[in-house]
Amino acid sequence: MAFSKWCSIRTKLLGIMLLSGLPLVLAVGLLLYGNYKGAYRESEHAAIVTAQAIAYRHNAQVEGLRHLLSALAQHPDIKARNRGACARILQETMSQGSSSSNIGIADTKGYLIASGTRSLAHGFNIGDRKYFRDALRNRRFSVGELAISRTLGKASLHFALPVLDASGEPQAVIFAILDLNQFETFFNQQGFPADCNLTISDHRDDHLHLPWRKRVESRQSRQAGDYRTVAWWRG
Repeated sequence: MAFSKWCSIRTKLLGIMLLSGLPLVLAVGLLLYGNYKGAYRESEHAAIVTAQAIAYRHNAQVEGLRHLLSALAQHPDIKARNRGACARILQETMSQGSSSSNIGIADTKGYLIASGTRSLAHGFNIGDRKYFRDALRNRRFSVGELAISRTLGKASLHFALPVLDASGEPQAVIFAILDLNQFETFFNQQGFPADCNLTISDHRDDHLHLPWRKRVESRQSRQAGDYRTVAWWRG
């Protein structure tokens, strides 16, 4: 009763108006929040689908390169390591639309014998690269690390396979380069906001691109000598 006497009629009317408008404010707030959550879920789903598409595409390319290098490693001219014949074979392979940005062959010390795309300086050496060392050591298909290709100057991932003689001893290493910029191009075509970026990581968790607040990652990791691709969304 004391409070009712203390408040003026104007104050009472204002309070009634505020209380009557509160349900509307809450309803609008809930509607906006629901729209936000719905848009977020749609964006999250689109990002996951895009990351998976990149991962599947990458897996298909890796398997294609594995078969291509296996076939080339059995070619008699490749086994003979004739510089001119090797260059001709690799250039013909590249001209047929290989998914690789370049294919090359090096001797067991890492010195380049031939390349499929361009002539390189005498003494060009890949002996310090992981994919080359692993191919020689394990005598099987190997995967490198994220790097800037010395032959192309692009962010790339390298794959290699040893060329073996009849006794199973490595005589050379044939390698292929996969240009990773293709995945960024594909990602940018999906219509994501400008602050949404693609990050690619290798088995060491080294990033090709700087991480952003929201991103899709297509990560490559090696387990038990095999190469696999896993994609996920990180918010």
